[in-house]
Amino acid sequence: MDPVSLAVEICRLSTSLAATPTAALHHVSLAIPVGQVFGILGGAHVGKSALLQVLAGSLPVESGSVVLGGVDLAARRDQALAGVRAALLPAARPEGDPKLLDYVSADAQVSGAQAERMLRSLGLWRRRRERMGRLSAALRHAVGVVRALAASPPILLLDEPGAGLAPAAAQTLQGQIAEHARSAASTVVLATARLDLARRLCDRYALLDAGRLVAQLSSAELAEAAELGWYTIVVRGYVEPRWSERLSGLAIHHESGMTTLSGILVDQVSLNGILNKIYSLGLTLVSVRSTPMDAARLGEYLARRTSAAYAERCLPMDYIA
Repeated sequence: MDPVSLAVEICRLSTSLAATPTAALHHVSLAIPVGQVFGILGGAHVGKSALLQVLAGSLPVESGSVVLGGVDLAARRDQALAGVRAALLPAARPEGDPKLLDYVSADAQVSGAQAERMLRSLGLWRRRRERMGRLSAALRHAVGVVRALAASPPILLLDEPGAGLAPAAAQTLQGQIAEHARSAASTVVLATARLDLARRLCDRYALLDAGRLVAQLSSAELAEAAELGWYTIVVRGYVEPRWSERLSGLAIHHESGMTTLSGILVDQVSLNGILNKIYSLGLTLVSVRSTPMDAARLGEYLARRTSAAYAERCLPMDYIA
């Protein structure tokens, strides 16, 4: 892929200055084309917010490289960030405690009419004179998303958009995000733990676990993964960790004379195969529970199934067609 058609290029990015040790980034490489809504998925404290903070210039590039709109972030920071707007978590209190409308309109790229239109569409116009410092943290974040989106930037970074809004307003905002991405030369990088939100908005996805890239998926691949079953099987007795591969790669945990097996099984046949192996080992089945797939579980599963070489290599620029 021609580099000029890439909005974001990340090669072997690492930073240790994240909020928690598990969110520190390790050799993350991504190539995000112009015009896509790109989802950064995973559970809590796996590096999603840290990655957005690096792209927004809030965390340093300790090693590796980040190129935004063809401009190297480390070499020409101001130029690289000129076309970037971000709404990150946690939402800070704006300096000077401005009123809601004044805060949204403060960006030079946002007209008063645009600010009013967006606030009305989300049911926030009646609160336009409230001070930002008096809003809940969740609502401050939602207003930050409004401000970033209203500026119509070439690169838009969003952390859990829609949080803090009523369901109808959140759905409206998500529609506006999708509309923005469809406009010329616009790219959205969206971090979320919600597979349902990601599937509605995103074109492609990267999954993080413990600060490492464990997979990139297309929409079709994520849809298929979301239909998989996450099973928790409890047996009485001890299952040796070396048996994990014989048990479809299920994670093995021991506590109080019980062994818990957890992970993805693709269908009922796979589950029956696991149960037969449990019986053949002379173990007593205690319980079987299936729960819906989520981003945290999917990231953990793929981390166990993906080699470190894949997770850490610098992807070629034509990786995404």
